[in-house]
Amino acid sequence: MNILVYGAGAIGSAIGEKLSGQHDVTLVSRKPHADAISSNGLLVCSSKGKERVFLKCVTSIDGMEPPDVIIVTTKAYDSKHAGDDISRIIDDNTIIASIQNGLGNYEHISRRFGRKGVVGTTTMGVTMTRPGEIVLAGEGVTSFGPYDDAAEKITDIFIKSGFEARTSSRIFSDIWMKAIANASINPITVISGKTNGCILYEPYMSLAKEACYEAAAVAEAEGVMLDDPWKAVRDIAEKTSSNKSSMLQDIEKGRKTEINQITGEIVRRAGGIGIPVPINSALLELIRSMEKKDKRL
Repeated sequence: MNILVYGAGAIGSAIGEKLSGQHDVTLVSRKPHADAISSNGLLVCSSKGKERVFLKCVTSIDGMEPPDVIIVTTKAYDSKHAGDDISRIIDDNTIIASIQNGLGNYEHISRRFGRKGVVGTTTMGVTMTRPGEIVLAGEGVTSFGPYDDAAEKITDIFIKSGFEARTSSRIFSDIWMKAIANASINPITVISGKTNGCILYEPYMSLAKEACYEAAAVAEAEGVMLDDPWKAVRDIAEKTSSNKSSMLQDIEKGRKTEINQITGEIVRRAGGIGIPVPINSALLELIRSMEKKDKRL
């Protein structure tokens, strides 16, 4: 099967590498990463050791034939551009799956691609240490939905490629839970300059817990069922305690973060239904101010 991974940073590269064992995979990435992979392959470091895998990696989809599957793993703020770009090469049989952070990705993909669109979420822990090199801290679970033929097909592809994957009848709960975890962990790692495990201890635990419960209240007001959200956040922090969050990495490298698509979207939805979220609002403004400071330097 011909699979295109569009926006292959850390997560996209890890997904593409694993799929390449069974399928013809092409990564679309930024030039430094694409050049490194094209020249020396993708170096995957994990608890099993180091493995160099040679994959096709390009910077543009110009002239491509329609792939069977497109997996979008861009930053959430690039979703519109990704949709515009890939729409040039799809046909009636192409399935598009979004595996991105934040809220609103399903709404975007369903408006743009209808029933051909699938939304997913993953608990894989991956860091890009330099162009052409990733560290896989944990493979986690990848879920897809809504529960239909396209989601079943994507799930089957992932399972047969060695992923722990499932088609979820509660995909919106899964996506909300991932967003709540990101909102509870990532901004605090930026403020503290520490890894994810910092929220397991004071003074950061109380802040993370309040952010979690605020966000969960918004989800539940929208009719989303959650099972003990703070326990889920704590479990994620324990499993990824030594990981540096993508938001902290973005700030350290002077890049735009996904704060607007994660915490910003929670705050926006809370405002629409009259739920106060003071901790999330404060974290949102703090991270935004840090982004602006970086731009002035």
